[in-house]
Amino acid sequence: RSNRKVAEIGDVISYRVELENRSDDEASIDIRLDDMLPRGFKYRANTSFWNDERLAEPAIQAAAGDRLLLTWTIDDTLAAGERRTLLYRVVSGLNTPVGAAINEVQAMATTMGGFPLLSNEAYSRVEIRPGILSDRTLIIGKAFYDLNGNSIHDGGEPVQEGVELILQNGIRVRTDRFGKYSIPDIRSGL
Repeated sequence: RSNRKVAEIGDVISYRVELENRSDDEASIDIRLDDMLPRGFKYRANTSFWNDERLAEPAIQAAAGDRLLLTWTIDDTLAAGERRTLLYRVVSGLNTPVGAAINEVQAMATTMGGFPLLSNEAYSRVEIRPGILSDRTLIIGKAFYDLNGNSIHDGGEPVQEGVELILQNGIRVRTDRFGKYSIPDIRSGL
């Protein structure tokens, strides 16, 4: 599970993975958790906790599709019916695409008798929305008569209502009675 369902570029996201041994009589040892982070997500150092105790940093390796694979090797025994929790944090990086970001986690272990165990895959979805660190911008301004030629609207310089501005992409806007205008959600460029 993640602590948020919606995030923006640069946000910190906390993940909680619960691991339970559903056996009635077999303990699990040699626990390993593999986490395939969504594209653009980066692990935040020193944020791994296993049942509220600091855990060694995961091994991090590049994976297909510009993703990272985190691997925790945990020296612990999970008794029959016992549950443990892994907590850690990641950051959505600048190359995180807008839209659904799906984190995939799977655990592996062995029984005391050497039988390999494999958990189901767990998924957690976070919707990434464009924020202040996006390729969109906001244009704001004011139309006024610059009587002293200093490019600053000084007191006493009249504003101009009704000036029409036309952008290269066809967007049109008129200044208000204070000479002000704003044009939101513009792609960056000239």
